[in-house]
Amino acid sequence: MNIALVHIEGIHNSKIRVGRIERICDQPLGGVEGEKSTDFLICCVAILFTTFSCTVPQNDNVSQNNPSNPPSSPSPRDGATDLPRYNVILFWECFDPDFDPLTFDVYFGTDPTSTNLATTTTQKSFNPGTLNLGTTYYWKIVARDDKGAETPGPVWRFTTTSCPLCQ
Repeated sequence: MNIALVHIEGIHNSKIRVGRIERICDQPLGGVEGEKSTDFLICCVAILFTTFSCTVPQNDNVSQNNPSNPPSSPSPRDGATDLPRYNVILFWECFDPDFDPLTFDVYFGTDPTSTNLATTTTQKSFNPGTLNLGTTYYWKIVARDDKGAETPGPVWRFTTTSCPLCQ
């Protein structure tokens, strides 16, 4: 936003915020300090009124929402083996190009074709609790922004250790 130094009768060097205006009445913005120009002042006032009026665009592209990128960078990594049955925490990365807040549906289970919704969270992590020994777990994240756009991630998997002493 530009700030113009203008002379208004009775007020000297007033700062007036104007929108994206580079020239007024074919003179440089601000003119020469101390210069009194009736044309300049009239144009400045007219532009200020225009600047502060508001119209709603009829183009729907202004409010277009972009979905987040797909959830990625899983931890534990996809296909990891010999994980302990305690203290496994799932982490992932996800970013929304519009900087919309995201929520995540976390699907988790032992069937790759039918994981159950375990939780919905705003965090990029989930603690599934104590796991079974020697079991392959599958998990998937669906990201959703506050405007309803959804982006599902791939199904990831990891296997816990089968060694009861290696927990």
